[in-house]
Amino acid sequence: MSVTPALVPREAEPYVAATGTVTAETFPRIADRMPVIIGWLAEHGLAPAGAPFFRYRVIDGERLTVDAAVPVAVAAAGGVLDGLPRGPVADGFFVDALPAGRYATVRRVGHPDQLFAVADAADRWAAAAGITWDRTEGDDGVHWGARIERFHSNPMEEPDPSRWDCELAILTA
Repeated sequence: MSVTPALVPREAEPYVAATGTVTAETFPRIADRMPVIIGWLAEHGLAPAGAPFFRYRVIDGERLTVDAAVPVAVAAAGGVLDGLPRGPVADGFFVDALPAGRYATVRRVGHPDQLFAVADAADRWAAAAGITWDRTEGDDGVHWGARIERFHSNPMEEPDPSRWDCELAILTA
């Protein structure tokens, strides 16, 4: 698979999320939190500020520590999200932000299972281009500064996963 990501500068992006450690087989446990987060935001008068995404925090072979995240607008003062400080808020949710920086991004349409091949191709592209990712090795796996999959398709509107529009974005060092 040939992949040529675009290098894009991005501002910090605040979000509300739930986190969990899953495998490919148990991924629905974290993915199923997304509609709950959106519902919680609606109950509190907060609207999503963009498409939801998964933030991969730690990857250790089959084990993945992932945030199911919904971006939200931030008030100007002190990094406060419409009155909610960064950190735990309620119902197992927390407020955080993707870091500002330069991201390598690839957007594609296809089944989410194909994203593993896209990520591998992006890794090969980065190595060939001399680009390093914002990541560190730990005893529990690879810790990523920001490695996200953002879904621009709504599964309620497009039930066929082979037609889902997804963006992979990885923060560079």
